Amino acid sequence: MIINKNNFKVLATLLVLITTAAAVAGIPALLQRREEKKETSQMVIPENNSKEQTILKELYTVSHQLDSMSVYTIQGSIRVKDLKDSLNNMESNYLYTRSGNNMYYRLGKDEMVSLNTFYLSISHDTKEIFLSAPKQVENPMAIPIDAEVNRMSKEGFKITRSSVNGFVTITMSNPSHISMRDYSLTYDSTGWIVKTEMRMPDEMYPGDFNKDKLITIQVQKFEPSKAISELLRPEHYLLQYGEVPIPVASLKDYELINH
Repeated sequence: MIINKNNFKVLATLLVLITTAAAVAGIPALLQRREEKKETSQMVIPENNSKEQTILKELYTVSHQLDSMSVYTIQGSIRVKDLKDSLNNMESNYLYTRSGNNMYYRLGKDEMVSLNTFYLSISHDTKEIFLSAPKQVENPMAIPIDAEVNRMSKEGFKITRSSVNGFVTITMSNPSHISMRDYSLTYDSTGWIVKTEMRMPDEMYPGDFNKDKLITIQVQKFEPSKAISELLRPEHYLLQYGEVPIPVASLKDYELINH
């Protein structure tokens, strides 16, 4: 799968959001589609009971662990299965490392780095470098936990929790939901996330299960308080930047696109 300049950003962002479990925190934003598409006849959706809300709060508490961490490295794999079009299937390794506001993502062979000096993505398949000014990094987990739990509890998801051999899995399921049919998060005895799974309906055909996307993220290595500093240095990518940026020798044959 070749990642072009448009979907590279989407996939890399999705990767990090899911890996840190912010995907579930981002569901309310996706729910705007429901607000836009719902009919005038209002459907009554039962609210989760107190037990399910307690599980939801546990889910969000685990998901928010990275909020206070500014230095860490995560490695693992991502698998996307598109039931509508197998050409969109993807299976790849990823790496994410962060130190303060400087962040680096690698998905397969493609890279993206957000530094204080510039924002840059590299598509090795197409031999292109996309360079722009530094970007403000938003925190997708900024909404308070109680507010998220309150909203999600009204979305009709069945919430369950299971524990096997020290691993806890929390699952949200609603086959008729327009944005997310299923979401599960698994964390280990130390409280760190090891896997997330999602089943998302096709935006154009939300009622057709045969067009869903299945996404699985495995976290194989998590290193708190450790960043790969070499990947967060501007000179690792550009000999000079500013009005006339010059790529390093290993990227000299790549087309550099300013935008």
